[in-house]
Amino acid sequence: MVGAVLHQEWLLGGRRNRLYLFRWVYAAWLIVLVFYGYVHCTNEQSSRLSGRIVNNTSSFLDRASMPEVVGQWFAESFVFQQMLLLVLLTPAFVAGAITDEKRRGTLQYLLTADLESRHIILGKLLGRVAQVALVAIAGLPLFALLAGFGGVQPATVLAVVVALIVPLFALASATLLASVWCRQTRDAVLALYVLGTIGGLAVWYFQGFLNYLNPLYVVAPAWGTWKSLELGELSRRLLVSSLCWGTFGGVCLAVAVWRLRPVYRNELEGVRPQTVRWYSGTRLPVRDEPIRWRERHVEGLAPGPQLRRIPQWLGVSVVALLTLGSSLLILFLSLPSSVKIGDLILALARFQPARLTVLLPDAGDGFLVQGLVVMLLASLVVGIRCSGAITGERERQTWEALLLTPLTAKQLIRGKLWGIM
Repeated sequence: MVGAVLHQEWLLGGRRNRLYLFRWVYAAWLIVLVFYGYVHCTNEQSSRLSGRIVNNTSSFLDRASMPEVVGQWFAESFVFQQMLLLVLLTPAFVAGAITDEKRRGTLQYLLTADLESRHIILGKLLGRVAQVALVAIAGLPLFALLAGFGGVQPATVLAVVVALIVPLFALASATLLASVWCRQTRDAVLALYVLGTIGGLAVWYFQGFLNYLNPLYVVAPAWGTWKSLELGELSRRLLVSSLCWGTFGGVCLAVAVWRLRPVYRNELEGVRPQTVRWYSGTRLPVRDEPIRWRERHVEGLAPGPQLRRIPQWLGVSVVALLTLGSSLLILFLSLPSSVKIGDLILALARFQPARLTVLLPDAGDGFLVQGLVVMLLASLVVGIRCSGAITGERERQTWEALLLTPLTAKQLIRGKLWGIM
């Protein structure tokens, strides 16, 4: 019975214009990337050629042809582009698989039909993954063409495809699990983006065995000529990576099948988990801007009703502690072995920024990464939250009621915007 759900997903997905729009936008971006690579390599060629003419110390004639240089550069950058596309696009496409059925009130009909939970979950998974794959394969013809110019071996192309397919399945399964647990699509998307960012930082920082979760690390032995390919190492990395991602995806898929009916039954019955009383706070009274008050104190930014019950003072305290802890960790890791902690404390007590710069020459890079991560998370949270500000009202069928109030459209939009900000 998986075929019935899969056919429905394909039918509905084929009617969505966004699927074709994303394919054209992605293909256009890759073409722009090719032109950028050509201009970049041309400028580098001109610089080296000028150096040869003036200094007569280097020969540009020994360099490979321009199609080979551009093809090799594009092939290596395409793997990162494809990985980033899957990370950003999979939650956006898969998160609405179950939440859209909840919003339309049609999930109960699927559950009462002659379908088991595994049929619904597997059909939804395959249908949504196929939509993501349709966007992803838009760049494969260009990749294959330029990889041929760049001397990339067919084994490398095959390794890239295999290294990205299994993470796509795992990420789609995790997104489907979030769709089962969450009531709204935006909450599922936001939860996956936040958890994905944390997981990516963990892989980047700890490395070690976690490198097998990084497709760039997995396909690293596949680059080069046929004689220089490390097929044994490549096979081992592909096997371990597939086992890790496959196990993670299988667990998420099994939990989604197991919890689909109980979670939705609890939502229909209005069952709420018991709240902890010791940290609960009181909301401020409603003032002249009720929309802004509602977006700030009722809707909040947390992806889920359980997290929204956490009062603002506790959330601010947790963020402050995390910021302080990460900053101290950056300072500790940037401290050279020749510098004593006493000298650092003395410079902090005397508030000597110039002295701190001398004692911690590498701390700036750590704080730059910290700032970029915070900016990325804040942008994702605010962007996803704003994208569901109006559609969420339509899902709850409260948008018409808001339009009938004395508030103007300008007041409604402004109140939602500043309430979220």
